[in-house]
Amino acid sequence: MIREAWAVGRFVLAHPVGRRRPVRCLLDTLLWQLRASARPRIVPFAGDARLWARRGETGVTGNVYVGLHEFAEMAFTLHVLRPGDLFADIGANAGSYTVLAAKIARARVVAVEPVPEAVRRLSANVALNGVIDRVVVHRVAVSDREGTVRLATEFDTMNRILAENEAGGIEVPCTTLDRLFAGEPPLLVKIDVEGHEDSVFAGARGSLASGRVRAWIVETTRPGGRAARLLSENGYEPVDYDPFARSLRPCPPRPGNLIWVRDRGEVERRLRAASPVAVKGLRI
Repeated sequence: MIREAWAVGRFVLAHPVGRRRPVRCLLDTLLWQLRASARPRIVPFAGDARLWARRGETGVTGNVYVGLHEFAEMAFTLHVLRPGDLFADIGANAGSYTVLAAKIARARVVAVEPVPEAVRRLSANVALNGVIDRVVVHRVAVSDREGTVRLATEFDTMNRILAENEAGGIEVPCTTLDRLFAGEPPLLVKIDVEGHEDSVFAGARGSLASGRVRAWIVETTRPGGRAARLLSENGYEPVDYDPFARSLRPCPPRPGNLIWVRDRGEVERRLRAASPVAVKGLRI
């Protein structure tokens, strides 16, 4: 218990919002730890958005602590999207990115999530924020082919597609990004598929070559893998984003979340022109 509290406190104070609002963030964290239970309750998010949250729901509780759990990537999502733009949330889980895009940026969202319990939480958060008309939920996995895959379901944000020699999981339908984006490519795509990104991008060659997707936010497990190679070959470059300065800086591929952009000048103009969003008393 003490070790867990210490780890949470370090995360809060190392976070860009936590560094600027340490008292507020630590107080919000403490209150959540005291009040949280397995029963969901409504908590404030960024701007006027809200989320259902419960104890142990990692993908949501980080937002309770510091406003935007994945600060640079979430702020990038808020700043680059405009009303009516199309955003694709691949591996949406409970819908933090979906809510930011649909509620605050007022974008249209294609949310893709194959785990039944996560779909239930995603749908509840979409309904809570009154954005049902802007969000389409696809209950499928994404890979390099059409068909089915087996999926682990007991690890919350760490659920993943299982290898052929792994037992357990549930069978779910799968599709490709090219098939999913056949009607209209999104302006921004977020991909969080727990190590399956190489296969996902193998099924996105047409979407990459078109150049119509302006930016990708990708959780990367293999910086030198197929996903990074395909992005680079199609004119995308990895960048760091400073939400306070509204600036992009080239960086090398690395593990973890990474933003890839094409036509960096155009993307930066969008970022600089975006309206600020209230997060834990800051205007970001």
